[in-house]
Amino acid sequence: MVWGSLLPRYEPPSAEALAKVSLAAYWKILSYPWLPNALKNTLILVLATPTLAVFLASVSAWVIVRTRLPGRRILDTLTFLPQGIPGVVLAMAFLWLYLRLRFIPIYGTIWIIVLCIATRHLAYSSRAMNAAMIQLHKELEEASQVSGATWLTTFFRITIPLLLPTVISTWIWSAIVCVRELSMAVMLYSPSTRVLSVLIWDLWLGGLVDYTCAIGVMLVIFLGVLLFVGRVAATRRARQY
Repeated sequence: MVWGSLLPRYEPPSAEALAKVSLAAYWKILSYPWLPNALKNTLILVLATPTLAVFLASVSAWVIVRTRLPGRRILDTLTFLPQGIPGVVLAMAFLWLYLRLRFIPIYGTIWIIVLCIATRHLAYSSRAMNAAMIQLHKELEEASQVSGATWLTTFFRITIPLLLPTVISTWIWSAIVCVRELSMAVMLYSPSTRVLSVLIWDLWLGGLVDYTCAIGVMLVIFLGVLLFVGRVAATRRARQY
C-alpha cells in the first residue's frame, strides 16, 4: 500500500518504477474536495460510536449482573443478537426503520450510521463489560449507597472508574473497527455523510489507486497512534489498582 501511494499508477517494483516515486499523491489528496467532509464525519463516527456502544454495554452489564430484574436474561441475549446479523442486513433494517419513523429525523445524517455501527458492536462490548462487572464485587457499590450516594453517582464515580481499563480497551477496539466499517456505511451514507471508508471505496472504483493507497496509509498510521495511546492509558490505569 505504501508503494502504491508513491506512484502515479501501480506497477511492480523495479528500477524504472523507483524513478517515479514521489509524495505527489499525499499532497493532492489533501486538496481533494470530498476529504474535509469525510474527515469530519469520520471524527464524529470515531467519537460517538464507541462511546454509545460502551455506555449501553455498561448499563446493560450492570442490569444483567447486579440486579434480579425479570427479563434480564432476555436483555443479555438481545445485546449479543446483533453479532448474528450480517452487517448489510442490519443496515437495511435501519434504512427501512428510519425511513418510516419520520418523527426521528436521522435518515440521511451521520447519526443513523453511528446508531447502526454501535448496535453492531454492542455484542463484543457487552461481553467485555459483563466479564469485567462480574469481577467487581458489589460491596463497593453497596458501601457507596449506604453513604447516601444515588445510583447515578455510584455508577459514574465508583463503578465506571474501577472498570476503566476494560472501558478504554473496549472503546479503542470499537473505534478502530468502526473506522474500517464499509458495508453498513455504504448502505446508509448520503453525499454529505461520506466517511473515509466510503471515500476509499469510491476512489478505488474510480481507478485512483495512488489516492486510495495514500488515504489508506494515513488511516493506518492514525489507527496505530490511537491504539498505542489507548493501550498506554489502559495499562497505566490498571497499574493503579
